[in-house]
Formats: sequence, structure tokens, C-alpha cells
Amino acid sequence: MLVKRRDPRSGFERPGLRCRQADRLAPTASRRLFLIAFALILGAGSAVARSAELDVQPQQSTDGVYQLTWQADGRVVVEEAVEPSFASPRVVYRGLDQATTLTGRSDGTYYYRLVHADDLSVAQAEVVRVTVAHHSSARALGFFAVGLGVFMSTVVLVLRGPDDHGPAKAMERTGEGAQDG
Repeated sequence: MLVKRRDPRSGFERPGLRCRQADRLAPTASRRLFLIAFALILGAGSAVARSAELDVQPQQSTDGVYQLTWQADGRVVVEEAVEPSFASPRVVYRGLDQATTLTGRSDGTYYYRLVHADDLSVAQAEVVRVTVAHHSSARALGFFAVGLGVFMSTVVLVLRGPDDHGPAKAMERTGEGAQDG
């Protein structure tokens, strides 16, 4: 069926096959269904194929400081939980980096997992566990005492000055260092 249409760019009327052009350009219901199914299959396949590696060093921390490292494609979210079921996870990192250092954790056991930030699918990485057990107060006071002893020894040596009985004084007394050839 020939109809006259206005060209949107020029504004002139021109003959065209409106019905057949629309039929060629508009996707049919079966074509739409195929495209949706294809997209879902690709999406599901990519979610299954997306794996990642998550690691933590050290696994037992005595100062509440440790580093999480991972190998993953794209943006990731690192979630932390205090139970392995991740019933109430907390986001501790979001971005493109491959590592983050966590500090200031109190005593307890923490669990971490990766989530792909693009589609919020959980990465197929192992959940890692970190146990934080700070030094006891007695051990911390022992470290302090040793440090105080080293500091005081250094202060005494600096204030006392050079030793009058060292190797340089012995050479001066014997005359070995005073005359050269």
C-alpha cells in the first residue's frame, strides 16, 4: 500500500511503503521472546561463570589489623559478617581495587565474601574467616616494659657521652694514630 509520508528531516512528502517497512522493523512476539530468553541465558551463564578468589593475611590477628586480597573482574563489594550465614552483612569495601586493609577490629571471628557490584551476584569464592584475639594486658605491659628499658638505656648512653677508654683513646696514648709515616 502506497502512502504519502512527510520526511521528518526535510518536511517534504514522499511516497513509501508504510505497512511493509513497519513490519520489517518491528520485532514480532516470537522474536521478542527469543531475545529475552537469549539475554536471560547469557545473564545466568555469566553469573555462574564469574568466579573470584578471596584471601586474608593473617588468618589470626593479635592487633585487629589484616589485609583482604582478591582476584575478580570488575567492581566488587566486600561484605563482612559475624556469622557464616551472612544474615546481616556489612559492606567494608566497594570498588575496583584488588585489596583492602581492615583495622581496629575488636576480639571475635569475622567472615568475608565478595559480591560482584555490577549484578549483585555473590562471587564463587570461598568465604574467608579471620579470628581476632588481642594480646593480654600482662603481655602488653611486658612489651611496654621492654620498650621502656631500651629507651632509658639509649638516653643514658647519649647523656654520658663518648667513652674515654675506647679504641681511639688507646691509639692516642700509644702514639700510633698521631703520626703518619
